[in-house]
Amino acid sequence: MKKLLPVLACFFLIACKSEKKSVDLFKIAPQEATLLIHSSDIKGFYSTAKKLSFIAKNPTLFKELQNQLDFLNYTENTGETLLAFIKKEEKQNIFLLSRKPVKFDSTYFDASEKSKFKNREIQQFTTEGQNYFSAEKSGAYIFTASRKILEDYLETDREETDADLEKISKAADAGKTSIFINHKTTNKKLNPGFPGLSLAEFGSWSSVDVEIQEDEIHFNGLSLWDKNNGIQELFKDVGSSPQEIAQIVPGSATGFFSFGYLKFEVLRDNFLKSHQREFSDYQQEMLENSTEVASLQLQDKELLILNSLNPDNLQRIIEPYAKSSEEFRSIPIFEFTKPDIFAESLKPLIALDNLKFTARLDKFIVFSPSTEILKDVIRAYRNGETLNAKGYHQKAAANFSSRGNMLSVLLVNNLDQKTSNSSNNFSAGPYKMLALQVVTEQNFSHLHGVFQPDPGNTISNKPTQISSIKTEAEILGNPMFFYNHETGGQDIAVQDINNQLYLFSSEGNLHWKKQVNGPILGKIRAVDLYKNGNFQLAFATPNRLEVIDRRGKRVNPFPLKFKDEITQALALFDYDNNKNYRFLITQGNELFMYDGKGQIVRGFTFREAESDLTQAPKHIRMNNRDYIVFPKANGKLSILSRQGKTRVKVSESFNLEEGEWYGNEGYFIAVEKTGNLIKINHNGRVSRETLGLSEEFQLAATGNLRVSLSENKLQIREKELELDYGLYSKPQIFLINNKYYIALTDTQSEKVYVFDSKAEILPGLPVYGKSQVDMAADKNDRPLLLVKGDSDEVLVYTF
Repeated sequence: MKKLLPVLACFFLIACKSEKKSVDLFKIAPQEATLLIHSSDIKGFYSTAKKLSFIAKNPTLFKELQNQLDFLNYTENTGETLLAFIKKEEKQNIFLLSRKPVKFDSTYFDASEKSKFKNREIQQFTTEGQNYFSAEKSGAYIFTASRKILEDYLETDREETDADLEKISKAADAGKTSIFINHKTTNKKLNPGFPGLSLAEFGSWSSVDVEIQEDEIHFNGLSLWDKNNGIQELFKDVGSSPQEIAQIVPGSATGFFSFGYLKFEVLRDNFLKSHQREFSDYQQEMLENSTEVASLQLQDKELLILNSLNPDNLQRIIEPYAKSSEEFRSIPIFEFTKPDIFAESLKPLIALDNLKFTARLDKFIVFSPSTEILKDVIRAYRNGETLNAKGYHQKAAANFSSRGNMLSVLLVNNLDQKTSNSSNNFSAGPYKMLALQVVTEQNFSHLHGVFQPDPGNTISNKPTQISSIKTEAEILGNPMFFYNHETGGQDIAVQDINNQLYLFSSEGNLHWKKQVNGPILGKIRAVDLYKNGNFQLAFATPNRLEVIDRRGKRVNPFPLKFKDEITQALALFDYDNNKNYRFLITQGNELFMYDGKGQIVRGFTFREAESDLTQAPKHIRMNNRDYIVFPKANGKLSILSRQGKTRVKVSESFNLEEGEWYGNEGYFIAVEKTGNLIKINHNGRVSRETLGLSEEFQLAATGNLRVSLSENKLQIREKELELDYGLYSKPQIFLINNKYYIALTDTQSEKVYVFDSKAEILPGLPVYGKSQVDMAADKNDRPLLLVKGDSDEVLVYTF
């Protein structure tokens, strides 16, 4: 963290209005200074700087600087002033030059003594055991805590001024505080901790004008190139390009450095001229098909990313050196046989080796030292949890040019987490990222930077993936939530193709796994057979009705075993919400109803239909009446009472294919294959409503909400939305905390969408997923979303 001190000090200091800049102070500035800060009100400048939350939260980091600068609290305004930072004997020394004598509050400072040095008077001040020394030279007044540095300066006669410093000082804004970096006297890193811009190799002099808006700090300026082949000269005449790497950088990264170009052949020639580096034919092909190259630091690992002009071409170039390894989130991962492809050739910009694995994510090609870290990039990209989705990055990027040559970003909030247990006690406070953009011109560059806090209006309920759960084999059916009466949260029930049933916590901890007698038909249902608040899992397999408690134990007298095959999912009815459950089993055209003790319900008299049931019976309650509804293979619809007698006689037949019946606004409704809405009232009268739906339609409904999907048009109540074209699952409706959610999945693009009842998509959606979903509330009443990821993976998101 000590490496950050001289650089971060630049960015955390604020300016007030200054008077017209005089070049005299720059002409006599100490030549060995690594950093100069120019201000017209140094006292106000320092006072405001100390109030920055970053400095307030890191007193140890800035203790040395504050010890040397606290005297400013007790001075009068000195007018135009230069602060010079001079590194001597591993200590940062502050050297002040002003055009007026420094005057002090006598209650704080005492002039202890005066002495002579080379016929010049040195005045010594003492306060709280700290000595300060002041003298006059060339019409300027010097003040410093180091007598040695002052004496060295007094006896040095400058034969000539620094032409580059003089030139760049004229380009600075006289009305702002300006910071000047002398690259010739430093070898510090701009952003230590990940590949970035070396100050020593960056240029000759750079200056930035600093502005602050509360805790948000902006710095904009210029950098003069070094005549001895500095970094910036590599980009002479290469052109600037869009900087898009943030689209793929995980929000959990600690930082990245990228460089971009339009004319690779010019960049190639500049590398040869400046650093005597040549590219192999293979390297050249890869870079010719890219427009941006980045090194990314994630979990203490470094990855390489190419932003491709033509990803198909780039993939073709890579293929001879890549062999299939595995697939993750439907993205193929390849083992790369040239792991040191850019270990040397891109120095001093990027030097990475051990890049053993690669994957393509749309236009980006990512190279990684391990599959695990590569999966983190893929996961963040597929979930929309990348840097460009963050509110603080969006606000910071608004200060940058749309095209650039270099971009260096440090995500200080993640660095905060990484170093929170270190001896430095570093805290990022409200700050999220420190970024610098470089846009080259002829012999100089534009600099744009920001130290960005959280803007305070970022999306707080964006879905966050809280777990990724793996089963031992491919998942069968869809995972489901199951209420945990002990924690008040949600568990997850899921079955694999080997007919193992698992129960996990929503955090991914395995409670138990159990072999069951076949694939589960339809959904698992939650029951409380003992009416004590302890829930069990109830479901049907092709030959059994099972009830299992949350410890994984079967509940007597279950399972019920059947010789004939069960052909539909278990239908579970609790007519009066009093936990007097009815289990309805379908076998072809026959129905059998059981109570919670496993006994046949004699009062249910229905036994056989004239043809097989095509769906499990459904309980619909309308107008204070109970109806048992099911369609049959002959197109007929049965609507029964609790006792199994016909309650509503419907004479017509319907061609629904896989369409489902719902109770909605006093009608039994469904959609025919023709796209017409069928409505049946309680007397059995049938009417039809033309909806203009295509043959590829889906319908879902509750008592007062109707949702339809026709191709890419989603209608929620009266509002219609146009979605991207895709292959969508049937819309699902969930009621959580008295609020409706409508979910559907594009299985082609593998994206899950969730809308509210006003047809507004939830913030941060879509997220990655491959199946229909389940939704429930966690113990804090926040919505949870459950969906399949890879073939053996369950994903849990929270809002």
